[in-house]
Amino acid sequence: MGVYVLERDRQEEGEGAAPLAEPWFSSFNFKLVQKLIDIKDESIYGAIYNFESPSHHLPLEAPEYVIAFRGTLLKKESVLEDLKLDFHILHQRFHKRKRTGRATEAARRVVFPEDNPGPMLNVWLAGHSLGSSLAIQAGKNIAAENDIFLKTFLFNPPFPSLVTKRIVGEGAKEWIEDLNIKFTAKFATLFKSPDQLFEDEANFEKLSRWSPYMFVNEDDWICSRYIRYFNHIETLNETEARHWRLAKMNSIRALLKNAVKKKIKNALKKENVNKKNSDYDPFYILPRASLTINAGDKGRGSHGIEQWWKENSRFEVLEGTAG
Repeated sequence: MGVYVLERDRQEEGEGAAPLAEPWFSSFNFKLVQKLIDIKDESIYGAIYNFESPSHHLPLEAPEYVIAFRGTLLKKESVLEDLKLDFHILHQRFHKRKRTGRATEAARRVVFPEDNPGPMLNVWLAGHSLGSSLAIQAGKNIAAENDIFLKTFLFNPPFPSLVTKRIVGEGAKEWIEDLNIKFTAKFATLFKSPDQLFEDEANFEKLSRWSPYMFVNEDDWICSRYIRYFNHIETLNETEARHWRLAKMNSIRALLKNAVKKKIKNALKKENVNKKNSDYDPFYILPRASLTINAGDKGRGSHGIEQWWKENSRFEVLEGTAG
């Protein structure tokens, strides 16, 4: 929430509005260390906070630093770039955007400070909606490259899916999804070498050591797909689960595009025809997560961040695994 307020303060500064961000994060004993600013629209999309314990002694479960990312902000100076990133989430190109890369670099600088002999492990990632996607990508990159699994809190993280309860009925949704799983898994085995498939499985298994805390609302079509994803995987046998993971780790578009490129390169006798295609990446797929499900807030409130600190809310906790 603090990052949303930082950006609102920035945009409303010329209107004479009093800044509200510092009282917000100071009330939780956090000090702002750095604002993360988008190079295109100069909006504040994230912030790095340092926790200042009132007792001057860091509690065992408290973070030393928190890196937080906001979601889409529908205000004139931020809405265009935010919506572009939302579009790239849908089309699985989010991992190649500049803001995504800069978010990961910011996290790396905190985890690996220049004046520290070893990594800082007491660092938390947090994000809401679009910001959750930034936190997921940063966490996955650091896990893959450094075997460091940061504690991560994801509020209403997007799970791109055209098959939602708002578009088709339950029976049709099941049929379309099962068909998509079978086709994608089949395409992956046809167009990827055994070594590539083995590498995909190994990377997915490695990531299973990371279990972010995920907060989703069953009435929020943007993130509710995670509930069914983790529930469904628990009911499959080993072979079915492998096909499911294979399908979820791949994109039919990416596989077809790579196959066409490979055919062209072979025809031209170019090298590196088996290089892994990274134009598309279903980055939102996670092997593990601890889900907190809100079954109370409906309608417009189902995607808002405010729902997570309301009193008298009904929450259910699910330990989800796809690995």
